[in-house]
Formats: sequence, C-alpha cells, structure tokens
Amino acid sequence: MAPNLWCICSLHLNPVIIDTDAQQVTFSINFNNTNLYLSAIYASISNLKRKELWHKLNLLQSQFDAPWCFIGDFNVILGAHEHCGSLNPARPPMLDFQAWTDQNNLIHLPTRGAEFTWDNKRGDSHQFASSFKFLKMWSLHKDCKDLISDSWNGRVIGNPLFVLSTKLKRLKLVLKTWNKEVFGNIHTYVNEAENELSNIQAQIQSSGHTDQLMADEKKALTNLDEALLKQESF
Repeated sequence: MAPNLWCICSLHLNPVIIDTDAQQVTFSINFNNTNLYLSAIYASISNLKRKELWHKLNLLQSQFDAPWCFIGDFNVILGAHEHCGSLNPARPPMLDFQAWTDQNNLIHLPTRGAEFTWDNKRGDSHQFASSFKFLKMWSLHKDCKDLISDSWNGRVIGNPLFVLSTKLKRLKLVLKTWNKEVFGNIHTYVNEAENELSNIQAQIQSSGHTDQLMADEKKALTNLDEALLKQESF
C-alpha cells in the first residue's frame, strides 16, 4: 500500500492489488461472479504529478476490459461550475482532467447534499493577509541570489533575535515587491497567453496559414509554455 492510501474491504470480494503508487491504489474485486476494477485516488497538488497520474490510469485501463470505478480526492475540478469564489481556477489542470475523463468515457456519478463540500466560512468582504511562501520560480531567476544577499547583508543593530527577526521581515517585503515587479500575477499571465494563442489560431482557421500568423502562433505557444512552467513552479 502507498503510505497515504489505504483500502479496506470484505475478503469475500477477493480483492487483488493491480498497481499502487503515491497517488493511487488500483485493485480488482469479484462481485456476483464479475470482475470489477476500482482505483482509489489521492492526487498530488502538483499539476505535473497529476499528469503522470492520468497517464498511469490510462495505461492501467487499457489493459483490462471491465467495469471500472475511480473514486477519491483528485485535487482538481472538471470546470469552473464546480468552484465558488472570487479567484478563477487555473484552466490547464481542468482541461487535463476533462481530457482524461473523456478519453476513458467516464461517467460522473450524481451527487447528493451540499453542492460545494468545502467552505472557508468567510464572506466576500472578508480581508486577510496571504501567507508568505518562497516560490520555486524565484530560485530559477538569475537575480534572486544577489537580491537575497543584498537584503540580508543590510546592517541591523540589536540583540541576535531582534536582528534575525528584522532581517526576515525586511527580506519578506523585498521578495514580495520583487515578485510583483518581475513575475506579476502568474495566473493572469497564463490566461492572457491562452487567449492570445486562441485568437491567433482562430485567425488561422478563418484566413488560412500565412508566414506572419505561423510566426505569431509559434511565439504565442512559447509564451504559453513559459507561463505554464512558471505556474508549475508557483
């Protein structure tokens, strides 16, 4: 069993483990003399890791022609209709999830009860400070090391704990300002890059290929890839 997944069932169902990793446990059971397959899912919060999961599940399902149930925490939604909040969910992870369900002809079982199963109990007007996180994409930037070094080496007078606390607070502000100036809102960048590519491809579809449109499409694809890479590092 994977360390974060446990599956418990009656022995008369004759469970047989087919495959297991950190994101899923797949097994077969025998019910009314029919083999059924079930995958218990606990998907990663990383979109790249979830892509690996969709690929693995596709391979598993291609090996067995039988009824199959996928259940668990997929850490992604099928569309914005399953989300309630002021921030729009990122599109690429939803599109990947949709593609996997469509490719395998999966049926989303009807649910009962509350439409949204998690709520932070805050109204729209509730304001709160976001937690500070050091982003992986910062470390990939050529200026990051010097920025941190310059901030940390700035002189602070006081006892050691005061010096440490003051330097950390100062560095936090420096990194937040730098992030806003250099990276901006990465989710906005992704949406803008997707829209730019869609507009160019719509022009190609209506007007046909031209050297300029092909060059524009290539550039738009590069911009989208860069934006998605930054989003994965977020």
